[in-house]
Amino acid sequence: MSRADVRTRLSSLIRYTVPPSVPLSCLRLSHRRRRGESCPYQQPLNDRRKVILMAYLDYDLATGQRRSAAQEWALHRPLGPDFLEWHYFTAPLSGANGHEYFLFLCSFNFSGETYRNEITKGHPEQLPADLVPIVTSAHLSDYTDAMVRGGDGLSLVDPLAAHNESRNALVVRGGPSEYDIDLAYEGDNLIVRARTDIYECELTCSGAEEVMWMRDSLDKDGFIREGGQSERSFYYSLPRLPFRGWLRYTDDEGDEVRTDVTGQGWVDRQWGEFMTRSWEWTSFRFADGDRLNTYNFGNGYQVCTFLDREGVTTSYPGFRVIQNGYLRTPADSWVSWGWDYEVPVKDGWYRLVPMSDKDIISSDMNTFFEGLSRVLDREGRQVGWAVTESMDTRVMHNGPHDLFNHFPKS
Repeated sequence: MSRADVRTRLSSLIRYTVPPSVPLSCLRLSHRRRRGESCPYQQPLNDRRKVILMAYLDYDLATGQRRSAAQEWALHRPLGPDFLEWHYFTAPLSGANGHEYFLFLCSFNFSGETYRNEITKGHPEQLPADLVPIVTSAHLSDYTDAMVRGGDGLSLVDPLAAHNESRNALVVRGGPSEYDIDLAYEGDNLIVRARTDIYECELTCSGAEEVMWMRDSLDKDGFIREGGQSERSFYYSLPRLPFRGWLRYTDDEGDEVRTDVTGQGWVDRQWGEFMTRSWEWTSFRFADGDRLNTYNFGNGYQVCTFLDREGVTTSYPGFRVIQNGYLRTPADSWVSWGWDYEVPVKDGWYRLVPMSDKDIISSDMNTFFEGLSRVLDREGRQVGWAVTESMDTRVMHNGPHDLFNHFPKS
C-alpha cells in the first residue's frame, strides 16, 4: 500500500486532511531507522516497549478493583481486543460578550485491537504499534449567533509523554492533526487547555475533589455493565466543576472572537472492554447543586446514579424516558430529540427542551445528538441544564411504536 493510500485512509477516518508538510514517515520510528535518520529514542525498540508498558495503568475486569479517581486519570493499557477509554468534558458557557455557548471536548483512546482495526478499515499496520491513537472530538455551539461547528483530530501519541506526573495531566499531542490537549487533574482543581481547529480554550475548574462513581446491578462503585451482558466499564464523573477562563474561535463571518467565560463543567471518565456504542444518556445539572446521571441502553439495560448537594451518592435500578420528538441526522439516521424523564429522585418528573437541532456530532464510527437542554419542572420553570447523547433509533429501539418508545401520557 502506498504512502498516499495510508494518508487517505487516516484522513477519511477523522475528516481531517493531513497537511502535505507532514510526511507519514515521521510518524514511524522504523522508517527513520531504515533511512539512517536520527531517532529521538536512544533505547532499542524492545527496551522501549518494556518502558512503555510501565507507563500505562492496568485494570481488573474480574474483580472491578480500582484506584482513586485522580490515580485513574492516566491512560490504561489494553488487556483485551475491545478495550476503549475516554476523557470527556462538557459545559454550558456564559461569555463576557453576552453570548451563551455549549462546549464539548472528548479524547478517545482507540488502542484496543478491535478499534485499531476499525479506524484503519482493516489495516491496523498503518498505525505505529508503539504510539497511542487518540481521536479528539471538539464541538462548539454559539446559541446567541446560531453557530454550530465540530471536528475531529487524530493524534499518534507517545505513551511516555501522554501523562505529566507532576501535574497529573493527560497530554494529547502529536501528528497528523495539530490538536493539542492538556487536561490536568490536581486535587480539587481541573485545568482544561485545548487547541483544536474548532476552538481554543483554557478553563480553570474547582470542585474536582467531589467524585460521582457510577453504580448498577454489579453492586460496585465505579464498575458497571456497559449495556451488554458481558461488557464492563469503569466509570466516574466529576459533575460539579465551576470554572472561569477564556474561549477563542472564528465566527461565521471569519472574525476571531476571544471572550472570557464562566460556567459549570462535567467530566466523564470511562475505560473498559465493550463494543456497545449507542445509548440515550443524560447528565442533569440542577441549579440547586444536585446531579443525576442516567444511562439508557438499546437492550433496555439502565444505570441511574444520583449525587445530592451534600455529596451523598445513591444508585437506582431504573427510570423512564418519554421521547417527545425525533431529529434526522446528516447520516440519514434518526435520533430522539426532546424528552420527559420520570426519575426516582427529587420531584420525579422533568422535561428537557433542547437548545438547538444542530448539535450533531458526526464521524465514520457514529453520528449522534450531543447538546444542551433546559430542564423544566412540572410548572414549566427552568431548574437546571442537561446534556444528552442520543443515538440511532434503529439501535436504541426507541423510535415511534418501537420497544422502548414511550409516548407522552394524554
